Amino acid sequence: MTVLTIRHSTNTSNTINNGQKIIKIGFVSSDQYPTLSNDDKILIQLCIENNIECKCVVWDDANMTGQWKKDNFDILIIRSLWDYVFKIDKFLKWMKIIKENKIKVLNDLNAIEWNLDKNYLEELKRSSEIQIVPSVYIRKGEVYPINVILREIEFAKQSGLFKCDQLCFVFKPTVGANGYGTTKFDLYEFLYFPEKYQNLLNHLLSTSDIIVQPFINSVIEEGETSFVFFNGKFSHSIIKKPSLNDFRVQEDHGGTVQRNINPNSNEIQIAQNVINKIIQEKGPILYARIDMLRINGILYLSESEIFEPTLYFMGDTIIAKRFLNSIFELVK
Repeated sequence: MTVLTIRHSTNTSNTINNGQKIIKIGFVSSDQYPTLSNDDKILIQLCIENNIECKCVVWDDANMTGQWKKDNFDILIIRSLWDYVFKIDKFLKWMKIIKENKIKVLNDLNAIEWNLDKNYLEELKRSSEIQIVPSVYIRKGEVYPINVILREIEFAKQSGLFKCDQLCFVFKPTVGANGYGTTKFDLYEFLYFPEKYQNLLNHLLSTSDIIVQPFINSVIEEGETSFVFFNGKFSHSIIKKPSLNDFRVQEDHGGTVQRNINPNSNEIQIAQNVINKIIQEKGPILYARIDMLRINGILYLSESEIFEPTLYFMGDTIIAKRFLNSIFELVK
C-alpha cells in the first residue's frame, strides 16, 4: 500500500495554521511519485515541523479501494498526478468515488473537471480582459485530421485569427499533461508529407480533441512566463525555457526553470485577470499556475493550470508556508 503517513504531535507550536484544529491532509499523487515530486517534498517537511498530519496517497493504488472516506481525510490536495492522461476513464471513475464520499478536494473536483480539457480556453476567451494564444480545435474521432487541420488553418488566416504568412504551427491534445503529444510542424511538410503525422494524430484523436496554434517564436528566446497564485493571491513567477534541441519547456523534455525575480506589475495583473475569472465561475481556487507566451511583446494565455501543475516551490520555505497557510484559509 503506497501510503506515507506523517504525524508529529509533540510540537505544540503551529506557525502555519495559527492554532486551528489539526486536520488530516491527503496529498494525492501517482505511482511514479508515491511520496510526492521533489519540488513538493518541502510540503511534507513543513507538515512535520508544524504538527500537521498528512498522507501521501496514490490515486489508483488498489490497496486504497474502500479507503477513500471522510473519516480518513479532512481534505485531499492533488499534486503530481500526471499519469491520468493514460488512464482517463479510470481517473474519472476515481473522481466520482471521491464526490460520492463527499471528501473535500482542493482544487474542487468540478473545477478540475473543467480544467482537464483545454477547450476551457475558448470559454476564457469570451472575457474581454483575457487574450489567449490564437487557437483552432479538431474534434475527437475526426477521420481526416490532415485535411481538416489544413482547412481550419486557412479559415483562421482568412479571418485574421492567424497571420497570413504563418508557416510553423503546433498541435497537442486538449486532454494532456507535461507536453504529451505536443508536436511542432511546418505547413509545407504537413501538406506534402502527411504520413509523418497521420498515426500520431489518429492516436491523439481517439481519446481527445486536439488544439492547433501558431508556433510562438518568443518561447525560444524569452521562454514561457508563469504566474503562481494561492487562494487567488499572487505568490511568485517563474520562466521556463526549452533546451537548444527542443521547443517544449517542460523539464522532462530538457527545459530549464528560473525564478522571475521582478515580474512587471502590469503583467501580474494580466494573469490576475485570468484567475479572477476562474474564481468567479468556479469558486475558490487553492492553487493555480497561469502560463503565458509573448506575442509582439504582449502576454497571451497559453494555459491556466488548476489541476496538477508543478508549483515551483524550488526549496523556498516562505513560498511553501504561503501555500499551506492558503489551505487553512479555505478550510476555516
